[in-house]
Amino acid sequence: MTPRYAALVAAGLLLVACDGRIGGPDNGPYPPGAATNTLTVQTRISPGKHGSMFTEGAVPEIRLVDADGRTMGPEHDHSDTGVFSGLAAGSYRLDAALRPCDGNCGYLDGPTTPCSATIRVVGDRVVDVAWRVGQRCRVLPRS
Repeated sequence: MTPRYAALVAAGLLLVACDGRIGGPDNGPYPPGAATNTLTVQTRISPGKHGSMFTEGAVPEIRLVDADGRTMGPEHDHSDTGVFSGLAAGSYRLDAALRPCDGNCGYLDGPTTPCSATIRVVGDRVVDVAWRVGQRCRVLPRS
């Protein structure tokens, strides 16, 4: 057996002995409190009473507020899917509202029909936010 081959075998045995984990058996692959969680928010708008909709359309606005009161926007704002990545595990307040388009969606009116919910983020999580035109939105956690 060559010295190089022996070193590779020893390294392989070391990885097997550590169960393939980096950071030790208690920490998992990341240090405690690492910001590796993702929250994905799917939004949808349904017609209101008698089929009413926003004439020029509306776009969702979602924000996440952490325990320290810091407000975060999603990676792509005013989209049907908002993604918040790099989150530490914990509880966050999800705030959502619609911004009606004013002539076109390049110009938005102020937020309307808001809602809010506390979301626990541990790992990757998906929640739905649903509006029925003329009513406040609802935050619907997925199982």
